[in-house]
Amino acid sequence: LLWFKPITERLDENYLLQLQLISVVSCICLRICLFKPYVQTYLDTAFDRVKTLYDQQQLPTKKNK
Repeated sequence: LLWFKPITERLDENYLLQLQLISVVSCICLRICLFKPYVQTYLDTAFDRVKTLYDQQQLPTKKNK
C-alpha cells in the first residue's frame, strides 16, 4: 500500500469516497455472482438427496401392495 500513498495524496476526499463506494458495490456484486452458482449446486444436491430418499421409501410400500 506504500505505492498507493502518493496517489491518495493528490486526490480529493470526494473522489476517494466515490472510489470506495464503487469498490464496495462491485465487491458485493462479485460475491453474489460467485455465490449464486454455489447455492444452486447445493440446492440441486439437496433435492437429489431428498428425491433418492423418497424413492427408497416408496419402493418397500409398492412391494407390500
